[in-house]
Amino acid sequence: MNACRIGSVLLSILMLVAMEGCQTLSSNTAGQLTLHSKIAPKASLTAQFGIGQYQYRDKNKLTVLLLDGPATDPSQAVVIRMWWKPRAARTPIDANATNATIHYVIFTGQDQQEVGIYSGAGFMFPRNTPGKATLKGGLWDGNLSLSDGTAGFNDLLKKAVISGRFTVRRNDMGVDQTLRQLHVLLRERLGYARLVRAN
Repeated sequence: MNACRIGSVLLSILMLVAMEGCQTLSSNTAGQLTLHSKIAPKASLTAQFGIGQYQYRDKNKLTVLLLDGPATDPSQAVVIRMWWKPRAARTPIDANATNATIHYVIFTGQDQQEVGIYSGAGFMFPRNTPGKATLKGGLWDGNLSLSDGTAGFNDLLKKAVISGRFTVRRNDMGVDQTLRQLHVLLRERLGYARLVRAN
């Protein structure tokens, strides 16, 4: 496939060596995530997200939404759903620890008509108490693979490991609205409904 089909967004963020987020997030950055391919050692993806929101259900259930670009036409979107909250000194953190599902959506190509959805699970750790106006958190050792994609989407990562961190603001209704918009975009591109939707 011609490299032009990959799209300017993916080309600009694909690099041989990715920084793991040792810097402090800037005030206009909601999160930074890195994917390292487990199949192609030289392929990795690091992205910064300008929009970050979360929806609080209860102390064990929340949804984090990160967007690169406007909500109506993002170039990338990440949906993280935490199903149980880890407890300090009581929850083991190892390679098999999993408490969250992850969907990483990439729009590429002309007019961003191509799309790929990497899905999987990993470990999400809130760094402050969920339910407050702002949530800080980290994502650790999530395993993703391409679950859906258009015919023209070039899967450079294959199977990947995702990690990073984020600072997002609580917006329960806003998350539902943005997830509905994202669901419509994916249905238009893929031609069928996809599970990235409001709860």
